[in-house]
Amino acid sequence: MKQNIFKKLMLIALLLTSNAIWAYDFESGGIYYNITSSSDLTVRVTYQGSSNNSAVYSGSVVIPEKVTYNGNEYSVTSIGDQAFYGCSGLTSVTIPNSVTSIGDRAFSYCKGLTSIYIPESVTRISLEAFYGCSRITRIDCMAATPPLVYNKTFSSEIYTKATLNVPKGCAEAYQKADYWKNFTYIEEPKQCAAPVITYADGKLQFACETAGAEYMYTLTASDAKSSFEKSAGSVDLTACYDITAYAVAEGYKNSEKVTATLYWINGSDVSTNINQTEMRGVMATCSGGIITVSGLTDGETVMFYNANGALLYTGTAQNGTISYAPSTSGVIIVKIGKTSIKVVN
Repeated sequence: MKQNIFKKLMLIALLLTSNAIWAYDFESGGIYYNITSSSDLTVRVTYQGSSNNSAVYSGSVVIPEKVTYNGNEYSVTSIGDQAFYGCSGLTSVTIPNSVTSIGDRAFSYCKGLTSIYIPESVTRISLEAFYGCSRITRIDCMAATPPLVYNKTFSSEIYTKATLNVPKGCAEAYQKADYWKNFTYIEEPKQCAAPVITYADGKLQFACETAGAEYMYTLTASDAKSSFEKSAGSVDLTACYDITAYAVAEGYKNSEKVTATLYWINGSDVSTNINQTEMRGVMATCSGGIITVSGLTDGETVMFYNANGALLYTGTAQNGTISYAPSTSGVIIVKIGKTSIKVVN
């Protein structure tokens, strides 16, 4: 009898020990989860075994919005208490837009953590969630309304050396919110300057005032076809290309899109037939109310008219380019030699 009781007590102790060591329900992609609702199919991120996770998570961790287990797709809705506690090898973490809360000490003493991305869905960040993360220099919090935080959600050194990036128009709300207002640096996103598109030496050229900018563009032509078309034996080709571009740079919002049109000119004439000889490209762009024509010959005369035919401005090209800022918006006729280009300002 005593032996049976002893065996039962040993079994219970073993089960309790097992549950303490393996605190998660399943693992996927190197991240551990607890199922929080089998009916709503929700999970929270947790730790592998004990709360001492120093070797479990490292590098850059991207938490997915959804995860599949046993044929079911679960939404990741929270980061549990002590989920990443003490993961000194963790350098950055991206939290999905499905997460609404971050638990107690979720990232405490992650001493290698340098940046954190908090999506707009998060409404609460609990006690000591980022306490002891002394190397954090950047926090991107995308919530328009500052999430609820506590006195020790962040340790004091984070307030003084980390930059808190918030959505446009929301800096004042964070500057007034409890504990968020302790951050020395609260910034709204800067926007990359719009690119300038020109044409010279047979190439499209892009320039931008924002240092390190790169350019995204599309180029279309009315002649282009994505499938076979029927023809009676000939096809009229236009000589006009429409370009749309914007600039991107690290740490900046994408610039506004700008548009340009590249025309082909034969001699000093603008042609609508690509079957010409001695053609050159002339590009017309309009950005910020300024019309710029590039691809010209230095000293070439260009005239600008309104839609009623009244002359607005006459100038000569310098470095292959001329610019003009009309006082009113609308259709502007740009005359180069004997031919014209219509630009909408």
